[in-house]
Amino acid sequence: MFSLYLHIPFCKRKCPYCDFYSQTQQAGIEQYLAALQQELQLYTGHFPKDVVSIYFGGGTPSLLCSEQIGTLLDTIAQLYSVSPDCEITLESNPEQASEAYYSALRSVGINRLSIGVQSLDDAILKFLGRRHSAREALNALEYAQKAGFQRLSADVIYGIPSQSLESLENTLRTLLGIEHISAYHLTLEAATAFGRMQARGKLQEVDEETSIAHFKICDELLQTAGYEHYEISSFARGAGYSQHNLGYWCSRPYLGVGAAAHSYDGQRRWWNANSVERYIAQVASGACFPNQETLSEEEQWEEWLLTRLRTRWGLCLAEGEQRFGAERMRRLAQKTRPLLQAQILKQEAGQLYLPTEQFLVADEVIRELC
Repeated sequence: MFSLYLHIPFCKRKCPYCDFYSQTQQAGIEQYLAALQQELQLYTGHFPKDVVSIYFGGGTPSLLCSEQIGTLLDTIAQLYSVSPDCEITLESNPEQASEAYYSALRSVGINRLSIGVQSLDDAILKFLGRRHSAREALNALEYAQKAGFQRLSADVIYGIPSQSLESLENTLRTLLGIEHISAYHLTLEAATAFGRMQARGKLQEVDEETSIAHFKICDELLQTAGYEHYEISSFARGAGYSQHNLGYWCSRPYLGVGAAAHSYDGQRRWWNANSVERYIAQVASGACFPNQETLSEEEQWEEWLLTRLRTRWGLCLAEGEQRFGAERMRRLAQKTRPLLQAQILKQEAGQLYLPTEQFLVADEVIRELC
């Protein structure tokens, strides 16, 4: 089994917090889509098993029309074995939403939408540089439901300067009922407009107390409402997990196509050129694995800890011994002892995990265990 990610790097406008590769120049989209099809062809011999999830990310994939999406899905179906219950997600911005567009996406094979709500507070949306209003975000969710999408996810950002607890709580309460909510803490990345503002002293991240308060609202409110906090940033009702994102946390191999896309086959990682022009030239040359690294045992160990401990299930101690040996697991047990005593970590039925209320310190715990 493997997952497939397609990067659509085109945007109407670059959000000031976004660190993903994208561009506002939209000339050459057709040439780029042709390159995606060529790259899919290049890797057919390397990923022969079933595709269990397909994810259109960006950028803004909803800038593409349904026919363009359908052509890409047809190409995938011709080249790869696609599982009958394959989860096929497309990220959508509310300003591109309409019932007709979403119905057309369903007709070509999209069966899950991830809608970039971010907030239902117009002042916060303006601060984030978003092009939609709270009303347009709610309309997008309504259009998706009318178009027949049962599998829906809404993105929310917290830890935003000037964002009140009341504003965040109102956003979350209004979204209750959506199958999946992804809640991300705002990070001021150096290469973004917000990062440059921070470097000039014009913007500061929220303090630790505010971060904790915002995280607790997400964790407690959504769990009380029946959502499972199954990964640091992910909440699901019922069995509504993002199968694509679960693949990342469970080390499922994945193929990423498009500019700046990354791939992983279980032993090595590789990544594409981070510009549309250089990516198209790279694909035209017929090069596979353009920039790659083979993971050492130490790197595989660190990645295993990093990915598994992001989830509510944590890591399986028996799997760790099978993969990395009894001596390494003995050393891990020594490191975990004080964390277990402090109830930062828990161990039950052969699983070592972080309780959801400790997810906020996951990075520090993982660094301590590596």
